[in-house]
Amino acid sequence: MKSILDRIRQKVHIIDTPLEEEHLSGEEIVSDITRLIVCRNLVPVICEDMFEYINPITNEKQPLQSYIVEYILTNHPNNVCYTEKELWEILNNGYYGLSQLHNKYGYKFYEYVNKAILDDNNKIKEGIQLKTEVKEFLCKGQFPLIVTTSCFRIIENAIDGYSSYFYDPNSINDTVLNCRCVYHLFGESKPNRPECGIDDRQILKYLCKLYSTDYAPKNLASYISNNHDRRTLMFLGNNTPDWLFRFMLPPMYPIDLYSEVGKGFYIKSHERKTDAHLKSFLRDIKFETEDNLLNVIKQITLKLSTRSNIQGGHNKKYDFFISHASEDNQYARELKNILESHGLKVWYDEIDIIDGPYWQRIIDGIEQSAIFMPLVSSAYINKITKKKERVRLLNKYGYKVVPHDKEICLKLNKDSEIGMSGVQIELLLAESQYVNQDVPSIPVVLSDEIIELLYDDYTITPELVEKMADDSKIFPEKLFQGIQMYKFKKNNPLGFVLDWNRYKGNG
Repeated sequence: MKSILDRIRQKVHIIDTPLEEEHLSGEEIVSDITRLIVCRNLVPVICEDMFEYINPITNEKQPLQSYIVEYILTNHPNNVCYTEKELWEILNNGYYGLSQLHNKYGYKFYEYVNKAILDDNNKIKEGIQLKTEVKEFLCKGQFPLIVTTSCFRIIENAIDGYSSYFYDPNSINDTVLNCRCVYHLFGESKPNRPECGIDDRQILKYLCKLYSTDYAPKNLASYISNNHDRRTLMFLGNNTPDWLFRFMLPPMYPIDLYSEVGKGFYIKSHERKTDAHLKSFLRDIKFETEDNLLNVIKQITLKLSTRSNIQGGHNKKYDFFISHASEDNQYARELKNILESHGLKVWYDEIDIIDGPYWQRIIDGIEQSAIFMPLVSSAYINKITKKKERVRLLNKYGYKVVPHDKEICLKLNKDSEIGMSGVQIELLLAESQYVNQDVPSIPVVLSDEIIELLYDDYTITPELVEKMADDSKIFPEKLFQGIQMYKFKKNNPLGFVLDWNRYKGNG
C-alpha cells in the first residue's frame, strides 16, 4: 500500500529549472528609487553592513561588527578559547559573533563595546565611519529622515546638519520628529546606559517594546505611514537574521505588509547570501531586491547629481509661487503666512482681475519663483474641469504656450471658444517653467472637501489628485504625477514638516 507521500509524489510534477521570479531590473530599481528620493518619499534604513573600521596606520578596512569582536578579544582576552572554526564564525557573522561574546563576557560586554567605538571624550573613534559610497548617497539624497540599526552616532558624525532620535523602550515615543533626523531604532549605547540593541539578546527586548501598545515607535510609524503620505523604506546592508528582519518591519509599517502598500527595497552587499526563506518573504511583501549595493547607490547618486537641484540655494526672487482659486483666498493667505514665518519668500496675489498688467505679474511671478505650489481644492478643480477639456487644448496648442507669451495667455483666457480659467493658464505656464527641476512643484491639497466628478461625489485627497493627473490628465503629469503632496487642513493648516532651508534662495 502506497504511503501518503508516495501519493503526493504522483500528483506533483518536478521540473528541472527553477521558476523565474518577476522583479525589476537594476536600472529600473535605480530609476524608481531616484524618483522617490526626488519626491521626498524614501526613507533609507542604514544597517550594520554599511559601517566599517579603517585602521589609521595600515589603512586596512573591515566590517564594524568584525572590528568590535576583534577589539574585545584583543584587549580583553579573559581566557576565552575558541577553535579556528568558531573564531572564524564570530568574526564574520555580525550579530551572531556579538551574541557569542555577550555569552562569554556577561554584562562587561557592553562596557567593552563602548570602549571599542568611543574615545575618552565619548566621541566616535577615528577610523569608524560610514562607507564612502553610502555617505555620498545620503549627502546627495538630503533625506528628511534616516533610520538606522546602529546604536552610535556614526551617521551624524559623518553628515552635518542631522539631529538624533534614539528609540526609548521605556518612554512614550510619539513626539514629532525633527526634519533631518537620524532615528536609532535600537536605542543608544553610552557608558552610563550601555544596554542597547547590539546583539540578539538585547534586540529581543527592544522588539517586545516595539510591539507594545504604550511604548511603540508611534512617531516613526506615523511619519512612514501617515494617511496618504506613506513613505517607502529602503534597507541598505541588512545583515540581521531572517526572523529579526521580519519582526523589524511591522512597527514601522502599521499596515498589512502583504498589501500593495507594503512595497519597499532591500539592497544588500553581494558578499552576503540571502536566506531562501527571506527571499520568499521579501517577494511576498513586494520588496524589490538587489545584490550589488555599492553599484546601485553609486548610480542613484550620479542620477541625483545630474538633476537640476534647488538644494543649496537658488537665484530666484521668490521661493514659492502660490497658485489658488479666488474662492480659497483665505486659505492661500494662511499658507502664505506660514511659509513666510519660516523665512521663505512667497509670490501671492489675490486680486481677481484678469486684464492689463495682471497677467504680466502672473508671468513674472512664475518665472521669478523657484517652486510652484498649487493649493488644490474643489474650487481649484472646478475651474479646470468646468471649461473645455484640458487635453484638447494641449493638443490644439501643443506646448507653444511659454511663460514669456503674454498675448497667448490673454487669448487663452478671453477667447470664448477656448475659455480657459486663470488656474489652467498658470498650470500651463508652470509646466513649461519647472519641468526639469528636482522639485518642480509641491502641491498642497485642501483635504476632506467633497467634489462631484462624473455624477459621483469624491473626497479630495492626494491620491485622487494624482489619479486625475494619471488617468484623466486633468492635471499636468509633470507637476502632479509622482510628486509628494501635502494636506492642508482647515483646523490644522500645515500638518506637515518640511526642511524649509532646502527651499530658500541665496538672497
